[in-house]
Amino acid sequence: MSAARLPSRDPSALCPAEKRVLALVGQGLSNSEIGDELLITNNTVRCYMKRLHEKLDIQGRSRLAVWASKAEIETEAQHATGA
Repeated sequence: MSAARLPSRDPSALCPAEKRVLALVGQGLSNSEIGDELLITNNTVRCYMKRLHEKLDIQGRSRLAVWASKAEIETEAQHATGA
């Protein structure tokens, strides 16, 4: 069996809000924590999560989080501040 590989997904296809949610998933935040951080409802977070799974063709929160961290997904604010 071969070593696990990152799916070849293009994060540039994501809107800024999806990237923000994905970056927070990659940091291990729960839906509730993401909602609190971004000032959005849990239902909105769930909608973003569904779209992320569909757009990136990655099933499962843990797989999405691993991909996000390995792909170094960051928001524009993180990029600008170097955080």
